[in-house]
Amino acid sequence: MNKLRSFILIVNLTAILIVQQLSLAFIPNVSLTTFLIILYSKVLRVKETSIIIVLYSFIFNLISPNGMLLYTHYIFIVIAWLFIPLLLNTIFKSNNIIFLSLFSLFYAMIFGLIMAIPSVFITKISFKIYLLSDLPFQIIMGFSNFIIVYLLYEKTYNTFKNIILKYNSYQR
Repeated sequence: MNKLRSFILIVNLTAILIVQQLSLAFIPNVSLTTFLIILYSKVLRVKETSIIIVLYSFIFNLISPNGMLLYTHYIFIVIAWLFIPLLLNTIFKSNNIIFLSLFSLFYAMIFGLIMAIPSVFITKISFKIYLLSDLPFQIIMGFSNFIIVYLLYEKTYNTFKNIILKYNSYQR
């Protein structure tokens, strides 16, 4: 039964990521993805969060309103999202709201740098020009991440953790 609960939890949390991404797709670089992955990383184990990230990235790639990514971009997007649970469960273990908000702000820049690698390779645009053209979008992502985490994290974290405890699902 515990494996079934874990499976259901993973599928539902993946669906939440996909639905919010599609719902907010009309606003460039504004979504709850970073916030939710931070939340999942702080409550669930790295294994479950990683499975959610891989599933989310794969499914969203298939149904994205912008069309499918090349496999090179898909690999890098998975790597980029996996940095969150890896960093938050090893180096940056703090659950401080200011720290997590700042982490989400700077994570947007990390995400942009990681995604620049396949883009520069495929388009043959210089790295510097790509970064300069992408900078406004990373700034939007960074500040929206900061505001979303700052406003939503504490109450959502407590509620989510209580739900996970109530159903005795996997947690850290």
